[in-house]
Amino acid sequence: MTTCLNCYTNFEGKFCPECGQIATTDRITLRRLFSGEFLSGLFDLDRGFWRACLELSYKPGFLCLEYIEGKRKTYVNFIGLLLVLLAIEAVLWSFAVNSPVQYMLREIQANLDANGSDITLSEEAIKSVLFNQKLLFIVAIPLAALVPWLFCRKLNFNWVEHMVVVSMLLSLNTLLGILTLGWLGLLPIEFSLYSNIYKYVSFGVVAMDFVLYWQLLSKGEYGYLKRFALSTLSGIWVILVIASSVQFAMGLLTARGMI
Repeated sequence: MTTCLNCYTNFEGKFCPECGQIATTDRITLRRLFSGEFLSGLFDLDRGFWRACLELSYKPGFLCLEYIEGKRKTYVNFIGLLLVLLAIEAVLWSFAVNSPVQYMLREIQANLDANGSDITLSEEAIKSVLFNQKLLFIVAIPLAALVPWLFCRKLNFNWVEHMVVVSMLLSLNTLLGILTLGWLGLLPIEFSLYSNIYKYVSFGVVAMDFVLYWQLLSKGEYGYLKRFALSTLSGIWVILVIASSVQFAMGLLTARGMI
């Protein structure tokens, strides 16, 4: 008799008769990431995409726990979730009156001018920075997962499972951006108002990154003080990796002569 990790039905056979999840639901490892079963469900959006987005917006850490511990039929594939959200974000930016591209352009240009630089940035250059930064951060996910893996040992997650958490965090940041700045950017409002809202939204997104790890660490039976310390450490580390990816993307453009 097997208990389904997705819906907790007791059954015999290869697949759960209630939800259809395979009986031998394994832990997420590098080998499993390249399995046919995993890759075949990469863009199966009928499998919990909207539910994943809803729960990601208010209980991201608990969503990570449920997914890693075996609820795979309930939610969309975590890589597919991230890629679809990034695509939606890109579409919204392409139609936006105001966008993070313009915000970054003005902020970086103002810093350059204040330092006496004669460099003039273009909107195309900033678009390249953001595009390269997202690609670089996806590549840097193993690095971002390293500190949580080393210090949050009571979770009993392997390194790849911590990479899943970081991927979910990037999906969370992208989703929050879509729900706030993405739609707001379509409205014909003054850029100064958009800029002020952008700053508050940025603080909110960073706060939710810490909430994700606070919720995630509920599993480890940590005391409140240690749980807070580990949530802070993990959140700061991931944010530093994200910030570094932006700086590296700027460096790539400088090397190519675009800045």
